[in-house]
Amino acid sequence: MENMPPLPKIELYAQRGFGENVTATCNFITENWRVIFKYFTLIFLPVTILQAFGINAYMSSFFTRAMSGGGEPSGLLSGLMFIVVMLVGSFLLSSLMYSLMQLYADRPEGLKGIVFADLRPYLWRIFKRGLKAMLYLLGVGILIGLLASIFALAAPLMSFLSLIVVLVCIVPLSLFLPAYLLNRDCPGGITTLTWCFRNGLRFWGSTFLVMLVTGILSSFIQGILSIPWYAVYVFNVVFDMQYGAQGVEMSPGLNVLVFFLAIIQAYGTYLGAILPALAMAYQYGHVREKVEAVSVDDDIQRFEQL
Repeated sequence: MENMPPLPKIELYAQRGFGENVTATCNFITENWRVIFKYFTLIFLPVTILQAFGINAYMSSFFTRAMSGGGEPSGLLSGLMFIVVMLVGSFLLSSLMYSLMQLYADRPEGLKGIVFADLRPYLWRIFKRGLKAMLYLLGVGILIGLLASIFALAAPLMSFLSLIVVLVCIVPLSLFLPAYLLNRDCPGGITTLTWCFRNGLRFWGSTFLVMLVTGILSSFIQGILSIPWYAVYVFNVVFDMQYGAQGVEMSPGLNVLVFFLAIIQAYGTYLGAILPALAMAYQYGHVREKVEAVSVDDDIQRFEQL
């Protein structure tokens, strides 16, 4: 087994059909699943604990308000905490996955045998770029929201058009993070956004298919790992509604179980999101190779260096 030849590299910049992009994503995960699982767990275990605390606090406040008809400030705070942790977690997921992809491309042996010291400079560089990327995405999201609101307010029949605008814009916008984080010669945020919209609209169909299929697979993974938490939490709520007024309290062990299952639910949320993040990176690589022939330019540069 030790003398087996290394697997051929999964190149980022290559022309691939829709199915080949999904296959490349699955092959990357299969080849590097131990490394991905190790660093994913290292980074996201604290995130999932915070998220579990936030979602349990918010749901508890929600059901308390629903049964009492009152409002509690803690519900707003816990809900805000949950949203912030989700945003931070999504940002960290993209940073980690694209750092691993760059490290994989730079090392002849891929991710085999890496330690955190190898990953740290990639993660730090992409993390800093990701902060800028989030600001650009926030600005574009506000702009798209304003346009959609204008269409919706102009006339009731324009509401459908506002949904079309959002859908048309989201697909090319999904290429922005990989384009901004993986392109080492990135010309800047505005230029990258322009590139994504121009070429994302050109390859809208294939990009949408990659989003749709990987999104369905991601939702399936997230749903499977969320079922235990939902089931136990609903049981907890029903028990409290029936016996809480009688002074019967839930077992502390069950409360611990709810919190533990919430961690698993949060873990599954980010675990399932790995697939779309990697798939969009390979879709970006396909689009850029199709438009700019990046791999051909790299081959010419290597030949000239010889």
